[in-house]
Amino acid sequence: DKDRVIVQKQDDTFSVKKRAIEYDLVQETVSGRITTSLSNALKQAGEKNELAMKLADIFAWDIDFIRDIRPGDHFRLLVKKKYRHGRFFGYGDIDAAFFTNRDMEYKAFLFEDSKGAKGYYDEDGGSLQKAFLKAPLSYSRISSGFTHKRMHPIFKEYRPHPGIDYAAPLGTPIKTVGDGIVLKKGYNKGMGNYIVVRHHNGYTTGYNHMSRFAKTMRLNKK
Repeated sequence: DKDRVIVQKQDDTFSVKKRAIEYDLVQETVSGRITTSLSNALKQAGEKNELAMKLADIFAWDIDFIRDIRPGDHFRLLVKKKYRHGRFFGYGDIDAAFFTNRDMEYKAFLFEDSKGAKGYYDEDGGSLQKAFLKAPLSYSRISSGFTHKRMHPIFKEYRPHPGIDYAAPLGTPIKTVGDGIVLKKGYNKGMGNYIVVRHHNGYTTGYNHMSRFAKTMRLNKK
């Protein structure tokens, strides 16, 4: 929660004010090692799933947290935790993070510019935000991988499957892997709800089997 509402009565009138909730921010170090998934590793470290989402978002341009991570990968991070009257209320910014994936260490440092814009950079000052995300979901599991021969669940015949199917709870937000324009939007029996996005560098990407579309999504719009 970010705000609280204060209602005061004076004589026969009421006044309503909104005030930001003040938290005590405590910078703490969190570390862990992957055995099955990032979320389980943080759970074993005594942390909430919210922190797994925040960490996965930082390295989303370099690591697919479904396909790329392996047992033995490890991480450590410096994060602000929010407390009020001694009670934990969630996480603030991750100030620095280190993630070792397949013996390669990725580093991230939070920087805020003079205009208040925040971003993550490596030790050489390069932005971690690249042209394409490694995956459209922060993390979940793979239900079907890329293959030249897969039994189609609807048509019951072997067909190529030139894509990756990610399984996630109903309503999980899906991101395009990069900025672009919605080129196609529709439904068919094989792909369900789908969209095709054209990116500024000439590439196109497609997203299928979605439960629904965002209400603001329009053709030929970002």
